Amino acid sequence: QMKSLERELGVDLFIRTKRSIKLTPAGHRLVPLAERMVATYQEMRALDGSRLVVKQIDWIRKVLMAGPVL
Repeated sequence: QMKSLERELGVDLFIRTKRSIKLTPAGHRLVPLAERMVATYQEMRALDGSRLVVKQIDWIRKVLMAGPVL
């Protein structure tokens, strides 16, 4: 999935070798956004568990997994 994201963004996020993987400068810039997305997702999961919240989470997951709409 990360390679797919890299292709979509048109930039390498990782430097991959046989022995290691490191973030590129672009990968480092993406970290705060990814952390905010995870935190927001966790906050939504922690809400009262109502059907609406579950539907919103499912919708967000589908949108994120589907990629851009052309």
